[in-house]
Amino acid sequence: GEISDLKEIGMHDEHYGINITLEFNPHCCLWHFPIETISEGDAAYERMYQQSVVFPHWKLNLKPKEKQTITLK
Repeated sequence: GEISDLKEIGMHDEHYGINITLEFNPHCCLWHFPIETISEGDAAYERMYQQSVVFPHWKLNLKPKEKQTITLK
């Protein structure tokens, strides 16, 4: 999926008991999706969740030699 104009996101990993908060400056768009494997089971194919991808991205419109600072905390 995609989340637009995101300033902050929090995630929790129950298995490891970890909480993570990411802050973005400037705000970003975030793509998120699962990584899954497919295996052949006894009766059918099975999907197995492996991990999640969170991919922040920014659309920058810079003029020649212009700089932009992006901060992740």
